[in-house]
Amino acid sequence: MNNEAYYRIWWSPIKKYDRHVFSRLMPEIPGITGFFTEENNERSPILFLGCWQDGLRNLIKNFMDPLSIRYKELREDIEKQVEMEEVHVTYAVIETSPKDIQDILHYLIRTHHPSNNSRSYPSSGRYKNVYVEELQGEDFGGIGKNSPRRPL
Repeated sequence: MNNEAYYRIWWSPIKKYDRHVFSRLMPEIPGITGFFTEENNERSPILFLGCWQDGLRNLIKNFMDPLSIRYKELREDIEKQVEMEEVHVTYAVIETSPKDIQDILHYLIRTHHPSNNSRSYPSSGRYKNVYVEELQGEDFGGIGKNSPRRPL
């Protein structure tokens, strides 16, 4: 087992979800999507999802489509907490490997504590410590006050 891994991810600008916009905006490549609520300029993460084969566009389509059964239970849980029209979305392209996505998701969940991810989401087990530097859109600010490079 290696001791440490360092990743740098670039989040897209956070935008209020609009299915017509996001169906064109999201790339069809692997990555991670973050879902947030925003109140008084305060962002609260509600969920992080990763995808490898389907790509980010299909992930958001399957997650947000009320007719899709793939994420039905998870979507219904979130709908009990917040109106889907109030959800803000960002994404980061990660094209290296599924295990890298798993390690980055593990870091994001443990660091930002989204309300709908299990705190026990496992890492790949390849590293003792994982560090992620999060850069945001044009201003290069992280999505949370715990960014960047905070060890698990």
